Amino acid sequence: MESNPNQRTITTKKEPCNKDNLYTSINLEALKKAMNILKPTTFEMWLYLGKNQNNYTFALSKVDCLSWCNFSASTYQSAFKELIETGYLVQSKSGSNHYDFYELPQEKEEEKPLITMHKADNSFKF
Repeated sequence: MESNPNQRTITTKKEPCNKDNLYTSINLEALKKAMNILKPTTFEMWLYLGKNQNNYTFALSKVDCLSWCNFSASTYQSAFKELIETGYLVQSKSGSNHYDFYELPQEKEEEKPLITMHKADNSFKF
């Protein structure tokens, strides 16, 4: 392996995988974006949610998340809220307690202005 005189080299030594201890795959572009825009604790929650396989549905356990991420209940609430605000967690339908987690933030649908027509003068109001 060639390297520059001031360049470090690293060899990764991973633990063996078994049915209880598997690796996860995360899109590297998404990982970099999340790392750059989220607060550190929110990024930890992003990693916690992102460790699951695609289309996997699970009941979010606050206790399990706190155990993995090692932060307080109030930090959990703040991180959850930030993931919603940044578009990583999207409520599946209004009033539902089901959210979809996305590796990349989703654009929020802008509310389109209502256009109404006034019958009296045939004018439009936006």
